[in-house]
Amino acid sequence: MDSGKVKILLQLNNNTNQIQNVSLFDSTNNVDNPILPQTLFTFDITPIITDTVRVLVVLYSVNNGTFTTVYSTSATNLTTPQQVCDSLNTLNLVNFFVVGGNIIGYYSATAIVSSITGAYQTYPTQHNPIIYSNTGGSLLYNTGYSTNGVGTFTLLPSNTFWKNITPSYTQGRMNNVETLTQVDPSFNKGGYLFFPITNEVANIYVAFSFTMLYYTTTTPKVDIYANSTLVLSTNDSAMQTNINTALSGSFTHVQQTFWHIFPITLPIGNNVICVHISQIGVEGSNITDTGVEIYENTAAEITAATSTSQLNILNSTLNIPYYFAQY
Repeated sequence: MDSGKVKILLQLNNNTNQIQNVSLFDSTNNVDNPILPQTLFTFDITPIITDTVRVLVVLYSVNNGTFTTVYSTSATNLTTPQQVCDSLNTLNLVNFFVVGGNIIGYYSATAIVSSITGAYQTYPTQHNPIIYSNTGGSLLYNTGYSTNGVGTFTLLPSNTFWKNITPSYTQGRMNNVETLTQVDPSFNKGGYLFFPITNEVANIYVAFSFTMLYYTTTTPKVDIYANSTLVLSTNDSAMQTNINTALSGSFTHVQQTFWHIFPITLPIGNNVICVHISQIGVEGSNITDTGVEIYENTAAEITAATSTSQLNILNSTLNIPYYFAQY
């Protein structure tokens, strides 16, 4: 009689590159249903251990609840998978261990870690309005835009809610929500801002502006991720050409001059928007202002709005307690 053992596994890979092994059948345990406590989630941390990081930013939820941002800090750079696991385990979320190579993982039936991001330092958010931001007004983009930020748009009404007209420190959305952000002046790295949201409709809008305090030769860049999926990676020169052509203008530094509002589609429920700000080719400047707001409204509602009471703002830079710098 054959006394061999049979185990059938279903391996699932979600859109955040987590691998889940579900046991469909295990002859050694006499079960024929999923063994949830044996669910394995794994992460490839090669980018983290090859970079210069001491802070690990973790997005997680428990029992399908709202995503929460937590972080661990190390006194030295994290250069091995075991060091990463040791740092993560100080959070007491789940028990991380080295699976093999640069792969780490954890078992859980209830906790979902959405992403692990490496950074160097943590800073509290600090409101910092600038008199010359948002002077061109606000642009409401249509669906179908390119990932580089080029697309058709509507210039919103010229009022002090959507435009810094005078200019002053209080007019326009950017001045009302922008915070200081330190980013690397030489490399494609920078500041990370995480925005947990709970949306009741699939179609929402993410608005942002990027203001450099000291301009030299630069190509500012904003990457926006929805649940770890890249949805926007701006190209300032391409956006400038597109905007000037559409408006018959001669605007410069368009990510500072305008408040940009892009539609994105998300699953209904708990989600995370990550905004990564970097300055490529900047000489001698690593101080930047960043403003972000996330609207659960229609295009018509956004166009008609003249105050925050007329918008459903899911999150903004003023509502997050800290941001993370990577360099």
